[in-house]
Amino acid sequence: MEPKKPFHEVVAEKLIEQLKAGTAPWQKPWEPGQPNAYLPFNPTTGKRYKGINAIHLMAQGRRDGRWMTYKQADAVGAQVRKGEKGTPVQYWKFSEEQDKLDENGRPVLDEKGKPVKETVMLERPRVFFATVFNAEQIDGLPLLQPLKEQTWNAVERAEHILKASGAKITHAPGDRAFYRPSTDSITLPERGQFPSSDRYYATALHELGHWTGHESRLGRDLAHPFGSEGYAKEELRAEIASMIVGDELGIGHDPGQHAAYVGSWIKVLQDEPLEVFRAAADAEKIHDYVMAFEQKQVQEQDQQQAEDQRPPHEMTLAEFITQAKTEELTNHGRKWNVTLGDRYAAFSDADSPQAALADVHWAAVNNALFLNTPEAAGISRKPTLPPPAVLAEYPDLVAQYPQATEQENKMQALDAKADQASGRTYINVPFKEKNEAKQLGARWDRQQQSWYVPQGVDAAPFAKWAQVDAMAAGEPRSVQQAQGETQKLEQQTQQARQYLAVPYEQRNAAKAAGALWDKAAKSWYVGPRADAAKLERWKPENVQAQQGPAMTPREEFAEAMRSAGLFTGSNAQGDHPIMDGMRHRVPVEGGKKGALDGFYVGHLDGHPAGRIINNKTGVDITWKSKGYALSDQEKAKLQAEAAEKLAQRAVEQERAQEATAQRVGQQMANLVPIEQPTPYLKAKGIQAHAGVMTDREGQKTYVPAFDVEGKQWTMQYIQEDGTKRFAKDSKKEACFHPVGGMDALVAAPALVISEGYATAAQVAEAVGHATVAAFDSGNLEAVAKALHAKFPDKPIIIAGDDDRHLVMTHGNNPGREKADAAALAVGGKAIFPIFSPAENNYPRDLPAITPDSFKAHLRAEQRLADAAAGKVELAGDEAAKLKASILSGAQIAALSTMKQHTDFNDLAHKSELGIEGVKRQIGAALSQVQREEQQHQEQKHIEKKQQQLEQRPRRVARIG
Repeated sequence: MEPKKPFHEVVAEKLIEQLKAGTAPWQKPWEPGQPNAYLPFNPTTGKRYKGINAIHLMAQGRRDGRWMTYKQADAVGAQVRKGEKGTPVQYWKFSEEQDKLDENGRPVLDEKGKPVKETVMLERPRVFFATVFNAEQIDGLPLLQPLKEQTWNAVERAEHILKASGAKITHAPGDRAFYRPSTDSITLPERGQFPSSDRYYATALHELGHWTGHESRLGRDLAHPFGSEGYAKEELRAEIASMIVGDELGIGHDPGQHAAYVGSWIKVLQDEPLEVFRAAADAEKIHDYVMAFEQKQVQEQDQQQAEDQRPPHEMTLAEFITQAKTEELTNHGRKWNVTLGDRYAAFSDADSPQAALADVHWAAVNNALFLNTPEAAGISRKPTLPPPAVLAEYPDLVAQYPQATEQENKMQALDAKADQASGRTYINVPFKEKNEAKQLGARWDRQQQSWYVPQGVDAAPFAKWAQVDAMAAGEPRSVQQAQGETQKLEQQTQQARQYLAVPYEQRNAAKAAGALWDKAAKSWYVGPRADAAKLERWKPENVQAQQGPAMTPREEFAEAMRSAGLFTGSNAQGDHPIMDGMRHRVPVEGGKKGALDGFYVGHLDGHPAGRIINNKTGVDITWKSKGYALSDQEKAKLQAEAAEKLAQRAVEQERAQEATAQRVGQQMANLVPIEQPTPYLKAKGIQAHAGVMTDREGQKTYVPAFDVEGKQWTMQYIQEDGTKRFAKDSKKEACFHPVGGMDALVAAPALVISEGYATAAQVAEAVGHATVAAFDSGNLEAVAKALHAKFPDKPIIIAGDDDRHLVMTHGNNPGREKADAAALAVGGKAIFPIFSPAENNYPRDLPAITPDSFKAHLRAEQRLADAAAGKVELAGDEAAKLKASILSGAQIAALSTMKQHTDFNDLAHKSELGIEGVKRQIGAALSQVQREEQQHQEQKHIEKKQQQLEQRPRRVARIG
């Protein structure tokens, strides 16, 4: 059996074939204006493949750039087709940490007697393999989305990189472009000689790739004459790097100038197949070095920040999200501008504000680590290293830049002395206010898991955080017990555990010495079998810089809510977020006053999780806590607190509703019965029925709402123009208005319930007896249940609205859905108005309207309106594309016609069927339910008589 070829030989052979045919990845020209269009990426991680893996995957000739493992496809509900062959990729480990040895082979110890670690380049690098499949080989994946139009100015980005690099660039007549190592300078033809600016900058950045090879930078071997094998190797690196940079910037890639090297490249790969691996790895280093200049100016500004203003790479992602701001850019080079105060700004082309924040934070950490490597010497002053809490969030970057953190273990300052525990004033500081407390001088006590005011610091500024007795006298006993038990267990835990301040990169050493991880405190502590001497270095008093306290799940969830634009904090509905597993609605940023466009549900069971939806922006987040696990005691405490808050809120709500009921009852004394139809009644074409009131001017319409016992709880106010509202802080659920009065409703043969007052009044006029207005579809079921319990023998009809137009624009028909549910809940019958075909049906000869096309119409309409008002400026052919999304006049007219034909009031006054149509349809339904009810009652009577007969004692005949 033929032995399996090494991976690099397989790749090299494939590339040799493609080089001969002129189809190697870097031999294909790419047009400018299509960023990130060519390099393969993993849709699960969102990251592109790099180095030899990128070259090998591109060489497969697939048009779809998505590649993933079998398990990743399965995880998203997709399936690799049977018989498809995967493509191997590999990952290498070139270094590892080992104990440093002296000349006698013994470990070198530091001043504390601990082994000194050093990074050792492995003689035999370790390799890990994976098999991936292209999206074209997988069933069940969504289609590849069309490439987004490039919104940034690639030329400006390229120019910024050239200037930030500080490279010496001169222009000379002729057609030669080259980098000269002896003078460390780049020579380019005059700009006017290039057919376009994209070609100029593509050439300039190619030469800048060679410039990175200088011994003062990445230090590649550049001392080879033109035409030599060494020269071809360097050109291969620069060409692959140009391909990667050109794809990222969107400036295109033109390999035509380097066709002369093809023969040399083929020979190099034939003689030394491993060269493709080295070339691809060096090309990635060139890319990283060049692209680091894009944020150089921002990073230099960061170095000048005040000490109290941390740069992004010193913040955790959660901290960065809460402090940074995003601005969507229009008519600009990039999509998002992310700012942190007035000292930091960076761009992102992510799909959403949240993704932009994560993207910029990752880039900041990546750049900070890269600029701390020896390879980056000379680019700029080294920034500080990301703290352990940040490194813990990006283990991939830690592994990518091992040399950046090599000195961190040796640089821990151990001379700081902790304040004596005696004299400490402990304070209760919410997580979101910790920075304010820290700036005032507060410090974190890891053992007590609390902030405190050190000795010598004025305690006055900390008064608002002073600890108070959590046991309020009026709290329910269950809450007191839960809190008391929790505090007792917490005290026992604190007394039993000695917490440690272990940096992330030292966690394995601490674990080996016997340290254990506390999931709740998110801190290492001395285990029962630990070597206390070995753990001495990580005691809090021996560590100068420590990570702050971990967020609770509720604080994490609140951060996620704020990042999605949802309100957090106290309002009339409670103190959000309420982690009780129930649905809650809150306002959102930019929402209308009084609107609750934010939805969330969060729970603390098991692994805390939840969901967050911003109905204004469309953001939909499935949230999970970052590994935080609650103990049973903590869970009980939080649940008890949540239950207490809910109970308190219910009491307050009942008190407010009762006060409102008294207020509207008193208001009735100032109103008068309607003698002449108000503007609203005239517009709806309905008569004045007993029970509805108006003001002394006869303009507004007042519709009182009662419960089944006849108590008035609220009032619906209808303005002259038809605008409706209810009394503030009033109870509406299960409340209704009886058209004709409560006595008339008692006498009615059936209960006919409609949504609005106009529909209920119209139905009452058609059937000749009292009906019910539930005010909206969401209240139908509650009203039906309440009335059914009060009048169990009356048949129930739900006269619902048929919102067919909403099926097309929003994907559902709430009027019909709620009416059906209400009828089902009480064993009633739901009926809907039947219009003539042209009135409530969408014309078949018009293009269909879907929720997506309707949303696109609204967005385009708003965008064009903003452009007309001068608020925004449309780029290129954007106006034509927007106009193409606008629905036609015929489509809008058809929707408008359907919207005007939804309920029985519309049937009476807007349909050709008129009031007679209402009488026929309602009358038929009423007759049917009355017959069914009569049959039901007769059947019950028969069953009752039969039961009586069976229970009657039988006579026994005497014998004798």
